[in-house]
Amino acid sequence: MNSQGMQSGTSGFVEEVEISGHIIDSLILPKVLDEIAALGGRHDILQIQVGHNRKDPSFARLKIEADSADRLEQILKSIVRHGAVPVHVRDCELVAADMDGAFPEGFYCTTNEDTEIRRNGHWQPVRRQKMDAGIKVAADHQSAECVLMADVQAGD
Repeated sequence: MNSQGMQSGTSGFVEEVEISGHIIDSLILPKVLDEIAALGGRHDILQIQVGHNRKDPSFARLKIEADSADRLEQILKSIVRHGAVPVHVRDCELVAADMDGAFPEGFYCTTNEDTEIRRNGHWQPVRRQKMDAGIKVAADHQSAECVLMADVQAGD
């Protein structure tokens, strides 16, 4: 594994992800596979379990491969919107804002659902949950909260 938690294979960079829920009837699985291909990645379906009736959830484990760590990261950021989560969980990456009123490139846009971040191997709740915000980690790294773009200060 490299420093970002991705495995480097003989033909590229690899990450395993899982998707669960109503991934067949809601077309989530095909959307994820289409996004992987559109972004230049490759996939293998390692495991799939389809629910027996409409109320039963389905599950899929995918191996995603890309030619570079950056490309793989781009794919992972894209498919997380559909509920794909890495099998090998890693800590979040903190990036300081480089100017007032703007989030850093590649920031995570929050939802109105409860959110946690993983720091130093531990899950930490994010306070002040709101839609379409970013996450600011306190200088002492003991707390995190949602902030609107207009409230971002350089260095946050």
